[in-house]
Amino acid sequence: MNRTRHLLLLALLLPCLTAARPVTHWEKPAPQLQIVSLWRSDCAPCLHELALLPGLARAHPDVRFKIISLKGHITSDQWPPNLTTQYNADDETLFARYGDSRRALPFSVALNAQGGVCAQHEGILAEDTVNEWMNTCAA
Repeated sequence: MNRTRHLLLLALLLPCLTAARPVTHWEKPAPQLQIVSLWRSDCAPCLHELALLPGLARAHPDVRFKIISLKGHITSDQWPPNLTTQYNADDETLFARYGDSRRALPFSVALNAQGGVCAQHEGILAEDTVNEWMNTCAA
């Protein structure tokens, strides 16, 4: 009986000791599509889009939505888990990274599974744009 316990313990610890990472059935695969929206609290179209994003996130639970606020902190405990926020005042870096040379807000980008920019959108994000991005970027 004691030997069985030791063997079981060894079987559980061996992956840790050998730096192997066992795959577990509860791990979720990485999202195939991420949508990042650049936003400011003093931008009227951004405020309109902000009201729509939770609904888009609920309609697309396999897509990860992220709002990056360039001015003003935002958060809500009513948002679905696939909608997150981040505050970042470094406009220059974000505009350069996501290719928004005109600095038009709101501005959204679709990132593929490798994190590369797949598509861009100036203006309020709509359901048809998300659907199009799912077909072109997540494939």
